[in-house]
Amino acid sequence: MTIDNERIRREAEVRMAAAAEELSKQITINDGRRPECRVPTLTRAVSSGSEFLVMNGSAHLMEPLFVELMRQRPELRQVMQNAINISYRMVNL
Repeated sequence: MTIDNERIRREAEVRMAAAAEELSKQITINDGRRPECRVPTLTRAVSSGSEFLVMNGSAHLMEPLFVELMRQRPELRQVMQNAINISYRMVNL
């Protein structure tokens, strides 16, 4: 990768992370409004540094997207399973 391509890649990473962080903030602000002022949305965003996850839509309708994500990034299966295990462990305490 040339130096110019590396710089462009880094800039894109920073911009995408900033966009996810801003989306997360806007969702939090929207959720805090009075119900009559709230914009209905199914979008959720979580970010931490350069890592972020954004989901939009009905959970049931996202199943094909999760299947595709697992196909593209098979290492995420264990991460998601661990998150599920932690969530259920917390509920069962």
